[in-house]
Amino acid sequence: MWKNTEYLYRRHKLFISHNSESINFAKKVQTLLERSWKEGSNFIHHNVSCYVADIEIGHQNYIEDILHHLKHMDAFIFFSNEHSNKSSSCNQEIGYALAREVPILCGKWGNSIPPAFIHTNQAFKIINAEDTVDKIKSFFRQTYTY
Repeated sequence: MWKNTEYLYRRHKLFISHNSESINFAKKVQTLLERSWKEGSNFIHHNVSCYVADIEIGHQNYIEDILHHLKHMDAFIFFSNEHSNKSSSCNQEIGYALAREVPILCGKWGNSIPPAFIHTNQAFKIINAEDTVDKIKSFFRQTYTY
């Protein structure tokens, strides 16, 4: 679930789409991104809450949980690799994000080309979690100007 945070500024909800091979990376990005705002880095005056689906958490309603977070997301981040590009779940999540018309950012490993309709989006090359967080912050600064 979205983390309940009590800050003065707007909370943006990011849905991080990934495959099972990249879940640890997605969770690290989630932790770093949420912490970067809380630690006073003045991250665009917004509070950020990230959702990373984890089927391993053991609850039976994980599909409803994923759908809930897709319905309420403010932005969509996709980590492209050969496995996520072929994942029917990732492709359905991409379709949901496109239909909702939320801002979409793609990161890719190697020469991976994001699938479906987002292949036209410019994907940044994933180097490490810290660099990815910087790319996401930059994306937000450009997308949400108040």
